[in-house]
Amino acid sequence: MIILTSRMSVRTESIEAFIRIAEVVIKETRKEAGCLEYELFQDPLHPEKFMFYEIYADSEAQQFHSRQPYLEEFRRLREPMLQYSPVLKIYNATLQKLS
Repeated sequence: MIILTSRMSVRTESIEAFIRIAEVVIKETRKEAGCLEYELFQDPLHPEKFMFYEIYADSEAQQFHSRQPYLEEFRRLREPMLQYSPVLKIYNATLQKLS
């Protein structure tokens, strides 16, 4: 399994618009065969801060996701809404392999 987190901070005036465009990418991504989980979290104390939490069956599924047109469109639309570049982390689920 591949676990991915992406943290981003959105301009305050863009929070609602960001959530609207995120809904589209979430809905479409959850349909992908290799997507096991795809969630968006919003910090309750700092509502401009968001984190995507994603789990894919394997690296091929994650790579497939990264090439989808709806993700490219989301990236394009979110760019002017962001306060700074997203912080992306990718993890291999090592303990899953050991059990």
